[in-house]
Amino acid sequence: MQENDPRHQWSLRSSLDLPGRQEFDVMVRHVAPLPRPSVPGYTALDARYPGFWARPELALIAQNLFDRSHPEFGAAPTRSEIERGFLS
Repeated sequence: MQENDPRHQWSLRSSLDLPGRQEFDVMVRHVAPLPRPSVPGYTALDARYPGFWARPELALIAQNLFDRSHPEFGAAPTRSEIERGFLS
């Protein structure tokens, strides 16, 4: 383990095939806090629904559904945060 690695992290992913050739994917991940500089741990939920569109490259995607934003690294005064996002 490196000096500033999270003590633990995990992820859980599920892909469902729904009726009508539809799909739904969901992923939950957790990362423990970092010691130096202090960065709080977080748990994030992402989801993807390609739906019933004829073009397979189109999908609705939602990221970081548990929180509006969370930091992943860096010192508190200058670090940026990963924000909740919705894509299509």
